[in-house]
Amino acid sequence: MINKKILTGKNVSYKKLNYAHFFNGINSDFDENIMPITYSPNTYNFSFNNGALKTGLGINYLKLPISYDVSNTATREVNLNDEYEFKAGWLYRKDNGNRFGLEGVYYDNYIILQTVLGDFYVLDVCSDVNFLQKIEGINITETPTVLNYNLNSEDSVLICSSEGMWVYSFSSHFANKIENAPSIGSMCLHYERLFATTKNDRYAVWFSDDLDPTNWNISLNEAGFIRFNNDKGVVNKVVSFNDYVYVFTDFGISKITAFASQTEFSVDQLFVSSGKIYGDSVCVCGNKILMLTQNGIYAFDGYSTSKLNLNIDSLLENSVNTFVASCYCNGKYYLACNLNFNDEKKVLCEQGSYYNNVLLELDLNTNTLNVLRGVDIRQLTALTDDKLNKVMAFYVEEGKSKFGELSNYGSIINKSLPKCWTSPLSDLGYPEKQKIIKTIFLKSDVPINITIRTEYGVKKFMATPKHNLIKLNTLIKCKLMAVDFETDSKNVLISSPTVVVGLV
Repeated sequence: MINKKILTGKNVSYKKLNYAHFFNGINSDFDENIMPITYSPNTYNFSFNNGALKTGLGINYLKLPISYDVSNTATREVNLNDEYEFKAGWLYRKDNGNRFGLEGVYYDNYIILQTVLGDFYVLDVCSDVNFLQKIEGINITETPTVLNYNLNSEDSVLICSSEGMWVYSFSSHFANKIENAPSIGSMCLHYERLFATTKNDRYAVWFSDDLDPTNWNISLNEAGFIRFNNDKGVVNKVVSFNDYVYVFTDFGISKITAFASQTEFSVDQLFVSSGKIYGDSVCVCGNKILMLTQNGIYAFDGYSTSKLNLNIDSLLENSVNTFVASCYCNGKYYLACNLNFNDEKKVLCEQGSYYNNVLLELDLNTNTLNVLRGVDIRQLTALTDDKLNKVMAFYVEEGKSKFGELSNYGSIINKSLPKCWTSPLSDLGYPEKQKIIKTIFLKSDVPINITIRTEYGVKKFMATPKHNLIKLNTLIKCKLMAVDFETDSKNVLISSPTVVVGLV
C-alpha cells in the first residue's frame, strides 16, 4: 500500500534515471557505498552481454554429431543418466588418415567414460547410435588421469591412478596393466618421456624411459626421479608448457629443463606463493597457465605470475577448495570450485553436502566472468575436434552422478536454475537528498521478483511484464537504495532498468 503521507508538505522534484547497465558482472571486493551500479556485489546464473541480463550457464544432455562429414550438421542426444552413473570422461583421439579416401590427417574420436563402480566404457563421438563398448581388464574406483599417446605405432590412452597404470587401444577393447609403474597422480608428456607426480612420494617428480612411458625401471639410461625440497609443500601437478616441464607444489612453481639425457636435467625455482595453489585448477590456456590459489586466480606465462583482477577474492575467504576441477575450451577457462557468498541462501546443491557449489567461466579475451551457482560439478573435459568445441561436465545431483554439456541453457537438464542480480546500495549521486522511489521500469520477457533495499528495510514485489515491459509503482522513502532482480525462469532477457525518483 502506498504511503502518501511521506509527500505531505514536501517540495519534491522527480527525475527519471537510468538505474543500471549490466556490463561488468560481479564485484564482491569493493565496498557497496563506492561501487558503481554497473557492478553487482552478488550475482549468479545470469550471463552479461551488451548490457543485458541473459540466460546464464547450465547443463543439458550431450549432443554429438552423427557423421564426420562437415557438411552434415545433424546431431544426436546422449542421454545415459537413467541407465548409468558416469562420474568422469576423456576424449580419445585415434588417427584415421584415410577417412573418405581423402589425403591428410583425420581422427576417429571416442569418449572414454568411467562409472562410479570403476568400470570404463567407450562411446563413439560420430555415430547415429549411442553404443557403449566396455573396456575389459580394468576396474578402479579412483578418478584417474588419462593421456593420449602413440605407443608402438598405435594411438592409445594411458589410464593412470594410485591403483596402477593401464594402456588401452581401440583395436583390442582391453586395457593392459603396466606392473612396475608408480602410483601416478598427475602426468604430462614431454619430449617422449612421461613426467608424473606420485601418490607414494609426494616430494618427487618421476619420469619414464625415453620413448617408452611404460618403462619405469630406475637407471641412468631408463627411468628416474627428481626430488624437491619440502619447504614449498608437496608436488601436486606437472605440466608440459613452452618446452619445459613446470612443477606446481602447494606454494610454488619450479621449472624442469629436460632436453637431453637425464644426467643433464636441471631444476629452477620460479615462483613462491603466499597462498596454497590448488593443483587440479592448474590448466594450460593457450599461451598461459591459469591456477586458483587461496588468494585468487593467477596467470603464469612460464616466467612470471600475475593476479587476475576478477573482484571475487572475498568469496574465496573461508572456502574449502580441495576438490576443484578445470579445463580450457574456446578461449575460456572453466573452474569448478567452492565460493562463500555470505548471503544466507542455500541454492540447490548447497542444501545438502557438496564438493563444489560454483562453476566459473572466464573469457580470456574479454575478461568476462560468468558464475553458475548451485551445481556440484566434480569433473570437466574439453571435447574439441573438427566438429566439436564444447565442455563436458560431470556433476552430482541428489546423490547420483550425471553428465552433460555446458552452455547457456539456464537450467540443469530442463530444471530451471534460480537467477539473481543484486545492486549495491547507492545514493544515486545525490548524497544530501532524501529520495522517494516512485516507479521502476525495466524490459523483461519473464516475471521478475524485485527487491528494494534501503537503510530502513527491505520490500519485495512480484512483477509480471506486459508487452515485455514491467512497471512497478511504489513510494519508498530513503537516502540509500538498491534494487535486486531474481527469477526462476529458464530463458531470460532483462534490460534497461529505469527508476523515477523524487528528490526532497
